[in-house]
Amino acid sequence: MEEEEENPDEEIVRYGTKVIAMHWAVVLVFIPLAITGALLARDWFLETFNIFGGDLLIPTPDGTLGVHVIFGAGLAVLGIVHIIMHVRQKDKPMLPKNVSEEFKDTMDTALYALFVSRQKEGRSSFKYKANQRMSYLATFYTLALAAVTALFIGTLGESGSAIHVVAGALVAFLALFRILYLIREWDPISLRCIFKTGKMPLWYIKENHYRWYVQLKGDPDAPTEEPEAPKTEAAAAAD
Repeated sequence: MEEEEENPDEEIVRYGTKVIAMHWAVVLVFIPLAITGALLARDWFLETFNIFGGDLLIPTPDGTLGVHVIFGAGLAVLGIVHIIMHVRQKDKPMLPKNVSEEFKDTMDTALYALFVSRQKEGRSSFKYKANQRMSYLATFYTLALAAVTALFIGTLGESGSAIHVVAGALVAFLALFRILYLIREWDPISLRCIFKTGKMPLWYIKENHYRWYVQLKGDPDAPTEEPEAPKTEAAAAAD
């Protein structure tokens, strides 16, 4: 029996509809949370270090703290649901595979995102790239720290406020890293997959997530590093 010929334009599901909805929900909750957090952090900084003088360019509206708490609680709920969704996956694709290697890859990608270097992570990727897995893990810990300090901010006092501000700044930094990376990479296929279709063409997976491609094809003897090969006609047309 002849082996079925591979169709490079075949669409492979990467995200289900629930995950796509989660992506949109996180974005819609995070934006007002970040804006209110930036205003409150500015006010805390000015008051803590007694820096006054002149009217603020953007004054903090009344009720900003309440809005920040509501959206913070919303993000916490989304985070718990997101964790449950990943825990239920058998292969745990979002967890780091090799922390030392993936940390180096993430640093390379950070320099790439900042336009400091042309070199991004060099190893062929699984379903998620190394910088995605590492930034996901870092975001989990910083968000957890922000949530804990928010819950006990009244008990911890000024030190709790300071830790909460630092944790929030780290979360914002990680979000900025992802935004800069998307701008630098500008990958419409990946963006469409994340926020709309949840699918990627097979040729794209082979070129950008080669280890995942090997897993999909079920060939344990295939090389784990992506071979040098010319782009398909579909890939050239997408460019």
